[in-house]
Amino acid sequence: MQSNNMKNNVIRIFIASRTQQDWQRMCNLVGLMSGVEVVRRPENTIETIDVLLETAPDVLILDIDMHKRHSIALLQQVHAQYPTLVIIVVSYYSSPICRRICELSGGAYFLDKPTEFQQIPVIITSFVNKNLSNNQQ
Repeated sequence: MQSNNMKNNVIRIFIASRTQQDWQRMCNLVGLMSGVEVVRRPENTIETIDVLLETAPDVLILDIDMHKRHSIALLQQVHAQYPTLVIIVVSYYSSPICRRICELSGGAYFLDKPTEFQQIPVIITSFVNKNLSNNQQ
């Protein structure tokens, strides 16, 4: 999966969340950002991989609470298949062990939903600025 979206100054964000409410909350948070497009929501774990292939996003926001015990396996699979994809993991389970497992499994960032959720736009802006400066060199 190669993404050409940053060349068009549009960052495509794929959000895989546990509930429609969580998905809408994340969409509202990033949807207000200039140059951001949110791609559709998957219905299940299998569809997550299919939609990733189909939509070629620049960033994946992955709610590991989405499918309980399958979430880490999904994170590992996505990272293995798309190693350049920036993965932001969000969860209610933010113990140091959970954070470390997600980091080792391919998550570039780990955010606790109740306390760190609002950092998503900052992370995305940082990603956009880094990629725009790389494209200008």
